[in-house]
Amino acid sequence: MKKMIGVLIVIITVSMMTLLGSLVNQVSAKGETVPVCRDYTVKPGDTLWAIAREHTDGKGDIRRYIYDIMKENGMKSPDIMPGQMIIIPPER
Repeated sequence: MKKMIGVLIVIITVSMMTLLGSLVNQVSAKGETVPVCRDYTVKPGDTLWAIAREHTDGKGDIRRYIYDIMKENGMKSPDIMPGQMIIIPPER
């Protein structure tokens, strides 16, 4: 009897995990776009301000976005060099 209850608990647990997994999969498959980070190679003459302006819709606070770029890249200064690779985070 105890063995049968143990098997039943395992079957219920596996069934619930499968059900939850399929629900999560359905939610993420609804066609919603997930913002992603992009890599950017700094070109001669680029500034962090220009790069931020280029990658935003202009509605948010660009200073906040520059802060986010610096934080994502572990930068202490907004100085950038041509050829430097930086990560451009999604705009909030």
